[in-house]
Amino acid sequence: MVWALDRFTREGVAETFEYIKRLTSNGVEFVSFTEEHFRTTGPPENS
Repeated sequence: MVWALDRFTREGVAETFEYIKRLTSNGVEFVSFTEEHFRTTGPPENS
């Protein structure tokens, strides 16, 4: 879990999604606390 994408990386969109892809391919789920649509765990709670 990260607070926001800009706290995770500041390298740009393509690089950010590459990092997230690498995490999920290794079984790590990604959640942005303040940006509910940036998660690999499924739909946000309360949807």
